[in-house]
Amino acid sequence: LDTPEARWRDGYTKSNRPSGESGLDLDRLAWERKGKKWRPAHMVAASTWLAEAARSSALMRAWPISETPHPIDPAIFSPMATVDARKNLGWSTSSPVLLFLSSAGIDDSRKGFDLLIKAIAQVTEQTTKLTIAVVGPKPPMPPSIEGVHFHWHGTVGSDAKLQSVYCAADVVVTPSRQDNMPLTAMEAQTCGRPVVAFAVGGLPDIVRHETTGYLAQPFDTADLAQGIQRALTNSHTSNSWGAAARENAITLWTPEIVAQSYAETYERALA
Repeated sequence: LDTPEARWRDGYTKSNRPSGESGLDLDRLAWERKGKKWRPAHMVAASTWLAEAARSSALMRAWPISETPHPIDPAIFSPMATVDARKNLGWSTSSPVLLFLSSAGIDDSRKGFDLLIKAIAQVTEQTTKLTIAVVGPKPPMPPSIEGVHFHWHGTVGSDAKLQSVYCAADVVVTPSRQDNMPLTAMEAQTCGRPVVAFAVGGLPDIVRHETTGYLAQPFDTADLAQGIQRALTNSHTSNSWGAAARENAITLWTPEIVAQSYAETYERALA
């Protein structure tokens, strides 16, 4: 989506078709049909990144566009003592826990599990014992890293259990290569957990750098490792990042705030 040569920016014309392609240009035909049939409507984007992409597109750049995040209920996703959360889940580990979540599993390259693994090798230089809890489909074989225990939790079937999963972690890592406004990062922050991520997509709308978590330079695994280490240190001392994360979440994406934003959008559209 962010490549400079993306056709959606300038329109799907005959002159900007990728070299080597021939035959029927289905992308151009679909784009032309959209241009003829679609009428300007007020678009609501979940993130600044997505709104800017829409404003840059040849199809929608003249449309009214506003931003409203997804709603997260702070009564469901609320802070819980780590020891209680781990007891709820049956986790007995006493080592620091990093949490990675992906409903598509660790093989989805967009979620960046391979980048997390590269960063972990550098984190263990300072933290000798570490647990990585993975929520999602279980892979056939876990990677092997000295001093690192992998806990494969599998999928989660309820919000209550998901709340315990977030709160059982010291730090939630979202090393995505591509993401719009990931609910996992929003829910983790609402539970008062620091999030470490790359500064891509909608993640800068969720994580306030060095205030509610850490935004590493894309896709610098050394910087990601530094962010993980700093988040672990903060979590085990003042926990100021976690407290600020909860406060920020209540300010930005509670259902009442999101509903008010939509109400104002409807009023503007009707006017």
